[in-house]
Amino acid sequence: MYGDVLLQADELLLKRIMDNLITNAKKYTPEGTKVIVEAQHTGKKVMLTIADQGPGIPQEELDNLFDRY
Repeated sequence: MYGDVLLQADELLLKRIMDNLITNAKKYTPEGTKVIVEAQHTGKKVMLTIADQGPGIPQEELDNLFDRY
């Protein structure tokens, strides 16, 4: 099902987030592999999903993903 999703957000920050996630998905996914971007209503919220078939983040990096440098 396709349709419009309307949300209230900081446009600049949302664009930066989307650019970062999509750029990383493309960068670390084998050539020719799809990157799927979806937005859907979940009650009064919007769920944004960016999915790819890349190798993922190595566990040692994943463990420290949200630590500041």
